[in-house]
Amino acid sequence: MTEKETKYKAPALEKGMAIIELLARTPEGLNLTQISDSLGKSKAEIFRMVAVLNDLHYLEFFQTERVYRLSLKLYRLTHRYAPVHHLNNVAFPIIQELCSEIQQSCHLVVYSDGGGLILSHQDYDTNSNCLTLPVGAPLPITVQDMCY
Repeated sequence: MTEKETKYKAPALEKGMAIIELLARTPEGLNLTQISDSLGKSKAEIFRMVAVLNDLHYLEFFQTERVYRLSLKLYRLTHRYAPVHHLNNVAFPIIQELCSEIQQSCHLVVYSDGGGLILSHQDYDTNSNCLTLPVGAPLPITVQDMCY
């Protein structure tokens, strides 16, 4: 849904999510001024949002660099998400067997938001030339990528 098609508005929630998405793209972290400049918002309104996100443990403040970074709370929450947890439990033995058979690493990828999303991977230990992509990494999916 585009911004014009959105039926309901929740400005505070949208600001909070914008902060989380910005920090997800900036692993080195950002200070308050950088966050407010990047989002085009005043430092005062960003401060309140960052303070709440920090209190709720979605962000961490690193005193030495004086920057905020995402905490691992979202990571923990997503791994408790029942469908993903169940899918990983069902797929894991199959993926392990496939890795042994083809002697390569394997990835469990699901369709999400117009592309692929890596849910898990299994490395093949004896092959030092394995390509392993990180869990959570998005992948482009096109018709040519599909196996028939």
